[in-house]
Amino acid sequence: MKKNIICIFLIGILVGCSEQTVTEENWEVSPTFTIKSGDRERELRGYKSEVAFLDTMDFLVDKAGKTRWFFWGEELEEVNEEHFKLIGIHKNTGEEKTLIDSKGWEVVSQNYKETGIKGVLGAQSSQHTMFTLPTAGLWRLNAYISDKLYGSIVVEVEE
Repeated sequence: MKKNIICIFLIGILVGCSEQTVTEENWEVSPTFTIKSGDRERELRGYKSEVAFLDTMDFLVDKAGKTRWFFWGEELEEVNEEHFKLIGIHKNTGEEKTLIDSKGWEVVSQNYKETGIKGVLGAQSSQHTMFTLPTAGLWRLNAYISDKLYGSIVVEVEE
């Protein structure tokens, strides 16, 4: 019995140490990574094989930005039935703002499926979004599908 409890404890520690996503204490701007899609290099912000978005937005106060989010998870489908929610939390004020609450998932053309960026990334699901952030500073973007948090990405918004 003691060995089982110790094993469970150690597994919990290992899983916790291997997490790449942002924790409540970590407010560093999330990293970027580059992938090659066709003849273009694309930069994404977030965590490959978890959650990331195309790093195409200038994060400026009240300036709408458009990007595409990518999600990995065997339980996901290309077109999910659950809501996609994006909730932003401001570091200094604690202000929480629902940025996206959508049930409309992107449908990818069958001809584009494997050659597009989603196919190159191996993501199970993706979603185009457009949103704004109201104040300057660090924001944690929590990406949910249904009630499951798929990951958090920290960005810095400038005046």
